[in-house]
Amino acid sequence: MGSVIVVEAGGGESISSGTSVRHVKVDSEHLHVTEYAVEGAPMGDLHTHERHADAFYVLEGELEVAVSETETVRLGPGGFAVAPPGALHSFAVPERARFLNIHAPGMGFATYLRELVAIRGRGEEPPRELFERFDMHIRG
Repeated sequence: MGSVIVVEAGGGESISSGTSVRHVKVDSEHLHVTEYAVEGAPMGDLHTHERHADAFYVLEGELEVAVSETETVRLGPGGFAVAPPGALHSFAVPERARFLNIHAPGMGFATYLRELVAIRGRGEEPPRELFERFDMHIRG
């Protein structure tokens, strides 16, 4: 049986890069929650997850969520989007936003974030294998 996880405001492991600060709130087998604070970010690659859901809950600012190859939705505070397994999606931050990103089950997503930041910090492009190891399948 598990224990209750409690993380105070501003708490959690910090993983930063560029204009993005991430605070990992929960990193378990069953659930991963990261609080993002982002100062503008372009749309990422469209992708799917085959074994987990990927959700976004906007706390402040606006988040643009690609819900298909041709459609995006802009969400403000209180807005929520979830991509179930197999759904093509991505996101962008037009100016600035703070939001929760939730993965269920967790899929080791904090490890993915650490590795991605380290690779990009060395000025390298992440290998496709990194994405696939964490159930992220890039379109194209």
